Amino acid sequence: MTTIVIDGIFFQINEWSGIAKYWFNLLADIDKHLDQNPQQNVRIFLLLRGKSNILRTTQYKRIHKLPISFFDYRSAFSDFAQLGSLCRELDASAFISSYYTLAYGVPNIGMAYDFIPEHLNTIHTHHSWIAKAVYMESVTCTLAISESTARDASLFYPHLESSLEDVFYPPTKATEFKPIDSSEARHFRKKFSLAFPYIAIIGNRANYKNIGLLATALARRPSNLQPLPLGVVMTSGEEPSQEELSLFSRHFSFGVHRHNLKSDELTCLLHEAEMLFYPSLLEGFGYPILEAMAQGCPVITTGSTSISEILRHAQPDEYRIISGYDSEEVLPAIISLAHGRQRVSTETISRLKKAFCCDHSDRFLSRIKDLIQTAQPPLDDYLPACLVLDGLPA
Repeated sequence: MTTIVIDGIFFQINEWSGIAKYWFNLLADIDKHLDQNPQQNVRIFLLLRGKSNILRTTQYKRIHKLPISFFDYRSAFSDFAQLGSLCRELDASAFISSYYTLAYGVPNIGMAYDFIPEHLNTIHTHHSWIAKAVYMESVTCTLAISESTARDASLFYPHLESSLEDVFYPPTKATEFKPIDSSEARHFRKKFSLAFPYIAIIGNRANYKNIGLLATALARRPSNLQPLPLGVVMTSGEEPSQEELSLFSRHFSFGVHRHNLKSDELTCLLHEAEMLFYPSLLEGFGYPILEAMAQGCPVITTGSTSISEILRHAQPDEYRIISGYDSEEVLPAIISLAHGRQRVSTETISRLKKAFCCDHSDRFLSRIKDLIQTAQPPLDDYLPACLVLDGLPA
């Protein structure tokens, strides 16, 4: 019997982000696979932390849910020791964390999403990133959500070998590729008063997400020019500043609007958008780009890190690449897409669906079984590093 313990820690932190979506879909696929293939002889314990409502209310047939204590970085060392004891009680073959926790004394298989704090040299500036550094130094093997992330694992933590066998793209559901019918689109536009063509922006942030590049471009645009016949619709992320609001109102005929949307409304937003503006400089995967293209929406992006792994399935006229550093590239890219009114083709959508809408569960479990043969418990050398986490201020 292969016993795998999975710490659902990330659902205590954030139940609605990309990492939560990744694990929620993967766990559903694994549970279905084990139910249909009982000869696999695999037992999985899913550790529930905090509220984790989405996990607590999900019914699994083969995954065993086990509520445990709330995680606090101020007692990380104690938590990691207790996880080790629990895993030994469960006779665990391996421990996998959804977000940088460790189980001492048992083999740990790492999970890498991105290396943004390493790229930005901020890995030692926040307790969660300090915990990540300890985690990455402690595991002896790791899975990754993209080829770029796998390469970065070896770059920043040379003891971790990069292999395509260890890449497991986010398991995207077929519903995200479901076409939006005209009545649904009309209802969405009416509900949010979007009776105009617009640019979609998801996850507004001025740092590595780089959305502030648009405001910089508008600030350089002569004020005597006619406004562009578009609006801007933002969802999630930071609120636009007053300066940004003023720029958007001056240079876009329909101004800027911000709405907090549910997942089905986000799909409608992208389906109806003229384009997605997403000039991110660092991505573990780039969900919004895939979500947009799945709905026929072209994108303006950088092609940085893992983004190119999505774009390689599309045609060159279905996206615009900008560097992400030069604001003068922004408006020509927007105008080019707006004038062409290009949509992502059904052929591209089909390729994206084939590449990313797939069930990884069988290969995932097979790879875990392989890695169990070589995975090691966290090294004792890194135990003192956890002590700097204990007692951190809240």
